[in-house]
Amino acid sequence: MRGWSKGKPVLAVVGAVSSMLIVAGCTTAATNGGTATGDGGLLGRLVPDTTRSAGASLGYGAATFGSGSQEGLWVNGVGKVALKPDVALLRLGIEIQRDSVEAARNEAAAAMNRVIEALKALGIESRDIQTSFFNIQPVYHYEEVFSPQGGRTNKQVLDGYQVTNQLSVRVRALDKVGQAIDGGASAGGDAIRIQGVSFTVQDPEGPQAEARTKAVKDAVSRARSMAEAAGVKLGRLVYLSESGGGSPVPMARAEGAFALADKAAPTPVEIGELEVTVQVQAVFALE
Repeated sequence: MRGWSKGKPVLAVVGAVSSMLIVAGCTTAATNGGTATGDGGLLGRLVPDTTRSAGASLGYGAATFGSGSQEGLWVNGVGKVALKPDVALLRLGIEIQRDSVEAARNEAAAAMNRVIEALKALGIESRDIQTSFFNIQPVYHYEEVFSPQGGRTNKQVLDGYQVTNQLSVRVRALDKVGQAIDGGASAGGDAIRIQGVSFTVQDPEGPQAEARTKAVKDAVSRARSMAEAAGVKLGRLVYLSESGGGSPVPMARAEGAFALADKAAPTPVEIGELEVTVQVQAVFALE
């Protein structure tokens, strides 16, 4: 698509992928590019609202660095790293309801102490056991009451008091996760509540750095491919922003189960894999 600006032709080449676009303008590339963390998106930083409303839906627009229209090629890059988790996060608790606060609290405390002792017996240290929630509240139900005049009302009736005590437990020995679940359930009895289990890594910085490197290389590769397809020469990098680099998350598939040491199988737990994903946005000058 061709147009005219200040008497010079302007070429706008729209990529098939929505995350990539080339904009060729009549001025030179920006000199104040740099890196930044994504806080609003690259389009929000570089394209004025008026330009974005007129051209962004078509995949083109004028990038602005400080002042003046700039030429550039915009790309996104994605880097992914798969890794095995080495820490399990177990969430469990005790829930007791009795007629009085004292009875409920005493019984809940005794049950939680048994759970904590069972966890420590597996080698889980005190530093990895943390109270995450504690609550005492009355429990009511409502009964329908009929008046002599034929009216009906709802009457609040006290059933007792409920004590909830929850723990967050870090299990560093993954072969003991099933045992920790079973040990806690046995110690807590009918009062035990297992809220869930998740997995993570103790040191995510290494995988995040690897994923970031892959994302930047992916952006460069995409930029070169787009420039070649458009018949233009790729210039220097003028803007680079990381728009996504969160904590490791479970992958869709799971691989491998814990080996069982004896015939009394604990609750089966699949550790699966985690995936770290980092996304970057980059702008390159065109020569």
